[in-house]
Amino acid sequence: RQYTGVELAPILENLRLLDQLGASITLRCPIIPGYNDREEHFSRLGEITHELRAVMRIDVEPYHPLGVSKERWLHLPPRMQPPALPSQEAAREWAARIARYACVPVQIA
Repeated sequence: RQYTGVELAPILENLRLLDQLGASITLRCPIIPGYNDREEHFSRLGEITHELRAVMRIDVEPYHPLGVSKERWLHLPPRMQPPALPSQEAAREWAARIARYACVPVQIA
């Protein structure tokens, strides 16, 4: 919530509703070094694929600084200290770690 400005509960409720309606879901997951690049986050993403039948794949989205310029343009205070850009190797490692928990394909977006 600190970095996104929203609670997780409504997002999960919406995913469950989409699942009940039979929608095809792609989980697009930004990974930010030092913030959510941890095993607990990766395992929870995988658990979601076991809970919801409609999840077809997970797209791992490595951090990029585009939101930083948007915050400046909107005159918003920064929500976080921008981390260094992750390497392709780090992105591949994140995808592999998530794939260990998931029952759907995991790819780098």
